[in-house]
Amino acid sequence: MINSLAKQYPMVYFVPEESETYQAGKDTWQLSIEGQQKWLPLPLANAAPQSSALLHEAIDRYVEHIKKTDLEPTPEGPQLTAFGYVKVEQARRIKSRQPDQPLSTLDLQGCQELLDYWRMRPLTEPRFEKPSKPMERRYCENHIAELNWFFRWLHKSKDFAWRKPEDFDELETRVKDLPDERTSIEFLNVEVYSLDELAILNKYATPLERLLLLLGLNCGFKGAEQGTLRFEHLFLDRPHPHAAMIGDVARFDLGPEDRFILYSRNKSKVYGEFLLWQQTLGGLRWAVARQKRVCARQKIETSQLLLTEHGIPFFRRTESKKNRSQIFGNKWSGLIQRIRKDHPEFPRYSFTTLRDTAADRIRHIAGGEVASVFLMHGKPVKKDNLLDLYTNWPFGEVFKALRQLEQDLKPIFDAAPSDPWETPMQQYTTLSTREKMLELHRQGVKAPEIAKRFGKSPMTVYRLIERLQDRETVGDH
Repeated sequence: MINSLAKQYPMVYFVPEESETYQAGKDTWQLSIEGQQKWLPLPLANAAPQSSALLHEAIDRYVEHIKKTDLEPTPEGPQLTAFGYVKVEQARRIKSRQPDQPLSTLDLQGCQELLDYWRMRPLTEPRFEKPSKPMERRYCENHIAELNWFFRWLHKSKDFAWRKPEDFDELETRVKDLPDERTSIEFLNVEVYSLDELAILNKYATPLERLLLLLGLNCGFKGAEQGTLRFEHLFLDRPHPHAAMIGDVARFDLGPEDRFILYSRNKSKVYGEFLLWQQTLGGLRWAVARQKRVCARQKIETSQLLLTEHGIPFFRRTESKKNRSQIFGNKWSGLIQRIRKDHPEFPRYSFTTLRDTAADRIRHIAGGEVASVFLMHGKPVKKDNLLDLYTNWPFGEVFKALRQLEQDLKPIFDAAPSDPWETPMQQYTTLSTREKMLELHRQGVKAPEIAKRFGKSPMTVYRLIERLQDRETVGDH
């Protein structure tokens, strides 16, 4: 009775007249409750009477939580991060694929059933006349990870009485293999470029495409790393800031002409250093000059290296603010498309294949540990302690491997035009056709005849031959 009155009138403090009798009554009820609990299934923490909310409602509140917390500062104010957008999409997809149910049903078995749905590789939705098929392993792993984040948030949320069941950490999360995957040898078919293919890429590339190619090979940079390069990362006309430490600890003797990129990854903050090849160094100096021209023309100030002609950073959000710009992939696809006009069998590898190619060659030169440091894998280190930094990370071995790789890739550098950073000719006529036109001209074939053979106007042939001859003359000097 006293407990009931206390709940009904919380502003009043009720005191029993006989305290000893009151305490004896409480002890008797406690023994009775404990006796009944022995017959109830455990755990009970997540089946509290207050936990009457439904799963879909909780997921909606979780999405609101992501939108409020997974933010980053921008010139326009705090905005949801790209990863935050991914988390929101995954949470909504989980909601669309899981039946609504009371949170009180999410005991250990209930949680496992939610995870098992993704572990068993559910079928994709049929679209664009493509039949359904089991979802990719990585796709399912991402949704399982999101479910685990949701469970952790739900456990801490004050709005829901749900708590993680006992033995929660014992839940099975490993995604199942498909029968064909268990015997697959796809791991042998890693996509990497051959020397001949890299030479063709360097031959056909514009100066900007060539820079992307070289940064991918020299530094293992993908679009995120290239797009966040700033002037402070470039040591193009100054020595390494810790040259003495490199010599003493990393055991690598720096030459007076050696130049570097010092960089910390945008997402993981893992630190890396890269000895620059001569052609990469030339490309970065070209890029710095280009960036300054763009900034002067557009009347803007930024230390970001790669900008469009309108002064917009390569690494940026799209207008929807949802995804990162695809400018790196688009430029790479444009280069591949031009090459395939002359070489139809040239592989359509993605832009990230450059990073895989570089890492594969570094691993063969210096081993897996050096390749991992080259790729900036691992955990961030304290950059305010140089001795620990250079003791724990074998940058000297990375520099040696890069120096060897530069020698190995000499045929690729030789494939570039005599002036790799000159503005290229118009791309309406393929490089192979232009070279054939010039060869016929050397053999004494007149311009009108050349034009007739290739379906061009004589004036176009005259201009092409004149420009090609001028380039060769400049290259000879």
